[in-house]
Amino acid sequence: QGLTGNVSDTMRASAASIAESLQEAADSGDHEKIFMLLGDVKRIIVLLKYPEPLLRCGVYEKWVIDAYTHKPFSVSPWVWALILSRADKSRLRACGQPLPTGESHILYRGTPDSTVKINRRGISWTANPNTAAWFALELFSRPQKAPAVYQLVVPESLVYFYMNDRGEQEFVVAIGKCGRIKRIPMPEPIKPSIVKPSKS
Repeated sequence: QGLTGNVSDTMRASAASIAESLQEAADSGDHEKIFMLLGDVKRIIVLLKYPEPLLRCGVYEKWVIDAYTHKPFSVSPWVWALILSRADKSRLRACGQPLPTGESHILYRGTPDSTVKINRRGISWTANPNTAAWFALELFSRPQKAPAVYQLVVPESLVYFYMNDRGEQEFVVAIGKCGRIKRIPMPEPIKPSIVKPSKS
């Protein structure tokens, strides 16, 4: 288990200096600055290996949400599972958007290549089957090998947080604890629309 993508040995070796910088930021209270300075990959390293300063300062959950929404590269769902397992769920949800009501949620996930089993076990799911189909068929420029959409019923207790600022109705879930995933007929793909914040 580890980061997928190009995380160099040099970057791993510099993790101690990252932690030192993080501690300085935690002491000064300038968490936003250090978050932006670290860059995408190093943020994941910090959350994985050096969460303590963030947990002590009560900003770990915000970092998790921000790192997740900034992610430009593929990270294993098992890495995210470890990062998310350390978070306080109520704080995590407070940093996201209000979770739709219900004891459980019927969710969907699209993949352009269903031959890779891990693609159906991701932590990101949507409440909209048309959005899932768009991810499977039209999001990626490369040819689809075996596109598919999957359905999953997730209890409310297994939802980490919810985001809809990009119109994706995205639920981030504890996939390792969820039940049976089933493939469904391909819905019509519809690109999600960005949700503009309402004016007060």
